Amino acid sequence: MVIVCNSTIATSKILENRLKSIFYNVNVVKTISYHEFVNTAKPLECDLIISTLPLESSRYQCITVNPLLKLEDVNRLMSMFMLRMQNVDLNKYISATINIAARSLKLKPEERIKLSIELARNIKEEVKGLDSRRKPALRNLLNEFLVAVNVKPKNCYEAIQMAGDLLKLQGHITQKHIDEMIKIKRKLGGYMVIDKGVALPHLLAPELPGPCMSVITLDKPVKFNNEDNDPVDLVIMLLSNDNTAHIKVLEELLDLLGDERKREAIRETDSVYELLGIIS
Repeated sequence: MVIVCNSTIATSKILENRLKSIFYNVNVVKTISYHEFVNTAKPLECDLIISTLPLESSRYQCITVNPLLKLEDVNRLMSMFMLRMQNVDLNKYISATINIAARSLKLKPEERIKLSIELARNIKEEVKGLDSRRKPALRNLLNEFLVAVNVKPKNCYEAIQMAGDLLKLQGHITQKHIDEMIKIKRKLGGYMVIDKGVALPHLLAPELPGPCMSVITLDKPVKFNNEDNDPVDLVIMLLSNDNTAHIKVLEELLDLLGDERKREAIRETDSVYELLGIIS
């Protein structure tokens, strides 16, 4: 398989990890950006292309999936391509995800020890690339200046601009980066909507010193041109300077979005500090 996404920074790495964890007869040979896919002259040697945004190709067999690889995507892949699940790997993946989430909770020492013992029974080897000493976490990237609640954009482009303004005012990015994300949105439609009501504008920017992110909640939802998950009332902007520095952030973010109680609390709060507390 070859994985295609907008810039290969965020969704492609998470998608690759999930595919490898769930299916044992999948070989991901390459991850490329949409730009590379459109402009490549050399044929890609693969049986299937899995993309996080719609592709038109007469040369390759393509399938579009949600960046989070939801259950319906897994079922579709299994039925269409006779992929078989590897139960052991899936259990490892689930346990590792629980471990990541638990590290962000305020547990008593005895609770942490008990949780570690429980997880150790199922995990022989920790998922690579999740060392908190080297990878930034949500709580390390966000502060009260990078979060806003109940903002009032007129449309999706204003929402992207407002999320970008928080980063720009703190000197993390420039208007050029915001313009590029808006340009990508105009070109590729609703690809950046990753879940019901949640948009993730993201960009690979090698000139940045490291990953950065902002979070805004909207007073009234706006449409991002995603038929399944519109309208959007939560925008999370993430930029990174390479393909791996922000992986731990994405893992924690996926866990956060998977918690219905926390997600609703994020949408309902009208306090920046309360929102920070829910996230971190």
